[in-house]
Amino acid sequence: MNTTYLLIALISISLLTSCSASRKLKKEVTSALMNTPTFKNAQTGISIYEPATGKFWLNYQGDKYFVPASNTKLVTCYAAMKYLGDSLAGLYYTETDNNVFIRGTGDPTFLHADFPSGNVLNFLTSAKKILFIDTSAFHESKWGPGWSWDDYSDYYMVDKTDFPVYGNILTLSGTLNNLKSIPAYFRKSVSVSDSLNTFLYPGNVRRDIDANIFKVTETNSTVHYTET
Repeated sequence: MNTTYLLIALISISLLTSCSASRKLKKEVTSALMNTPTFKNAQTGISIYEPATGKFWLNYQGDKYFVPASNTKLVTCYAAMKYLGDSLAGLYYTETDNNVFIRGTGDPTFLHADFPSGNVLNFLTSAKKILFIDTSAFHESKWGPGWSWDDYSDYYMVDKTDFPVYGNILTLSGTLNNLKSIPAYFRKSVSVSDSLNTFLYPGNVRRDIDANIFKVTETNSTVHYTET
């Protein structure tokens, strides 16, 4: 961890220096990578690009293919904050005398625990007509390119849909004898082994790969779990 902070500090300091920053940055970072035991056997690549000049400040093994790490979330967050603004279109709809036809926009916040329900829920609950969901415009696969398929059942690997509800996540909590589900609709789709003990253990709830069928397979001492 200390070597990571050292590397970040070197980069930050170099970025604030004079016009020779690029050469200094390359020298200091390369030295840190080559002389730090943590990085000697690691697969490491660093690219720092300046759009204003169209030049790389540093490009160390930037042509290598690496499995994306969590630092890609920083770029995703930046792009979202820059281009999405402070609100999203929650859905598109067409209304007739008796029906409302809605089409999702991919907005992940609808009924998500971390966000207020907002205008979409108010619109749907106040509609006095029959609701229809049109999914014909969604042509994406349910998983993104390069996703590890065996992680499909984890909360951070939710299936992509055009109208996510509850973040496409099922939350289970409580004891096995008093198991609660959000959304409640899927409680009937959760099976529990008769040989299990009292408490629900995270990491041992699995979803069928092609259906919303959930199985609790083992237990331990933790009483809360969130599952795709």
